[in-house]
Amino acid sequence: MYVFLSLQDGVCLEKRQAESLRIIEKYPDRIHVIVEKAEKFEIPNIDKKKIKLSSEKAIFIYVDNVLPPTGEILSSVYEEEKDEDGFLYIT
Repeated sequence: MYVFLSLQDGVCLEKRQAESLRIIEKYPDRIHVIVEKAEKFEIPNIDKKKIKLSSEKAIFIYVDNVLPPTGEILSSVYEEEKDEDGFLYIT
């Protein structure tokens, strides 16, 4: 069994805000997303930029425990749902 610790739980707000500002300055044309594994799903822990899943697995992206509309672009989701630290957290 894995212990799940969200970035929001493990790093103070000020440090997350500073990191977000640093990334925004470096990449102003990009969306800043933190991808975290939801506790209840049986996929490998996310510790790399790439993960391997079997072809039978499906991936669903949730923002604030809600599945965004499939036609909505990520920049709209980011503007509506980003955290006070400047990151968009998806599970």
